[in-house]
Amino acid sequence: MKHRQVMDKVKFTAAQNFKDMIDVARGDNKKTVDIKEAWFRGVAKRAHAQPESKPMSEVITMLSAYFEFEQNKLRTALMSPHYNPLSRENQNDIIDSEQLIYLADPSLSMITADKGFKRKVRGSKQADRIVTASPSDLENARAAEVVLARALLLG
Repeated sequence: MKHRQVMDKVKFTAAQNFKDMIDVARGDNKKTVDIKEAWFRGVAKRAHAQPESKPMSEVITMLSAYFEFEQNKLRTALMSPHYNPLSRENQNDIIDSEQLIYLADPSLSMITADKGFKRKVRGSKQADRIVTASPSDLENARAAEVVLARALLLG
């Protein structure tokens, strides 16, 4: 139960920060926002790295699926006047996007039941290493072997 409370707090705090950013952009009547610099600095901060240690373009390429997911999340929020970053579903996007960081390692693939992942990162070459499987595919040993074999071929 304690883990759940910690996760809920992390998601809510991140969602509140995202809501604040959206509110500022909407107040400025912006339909698009260039998030590259803020995203890059946020990644460096969470990694406890100096932003000057790697070029921004290199980090964006290395984390292209994660970056594209975040761009799409912001675009959706700005284009939809009823988008609520504090809703449970949208708070989950925060955790979902963090999983895409693993794709920076070209030997890894991701298996998910969430069909939205591939839709939100179509432009990234890393999208090819996202394998979508139904929960029932992973409950049956033979079906799970097929899914895992597909993932291994991509990684």
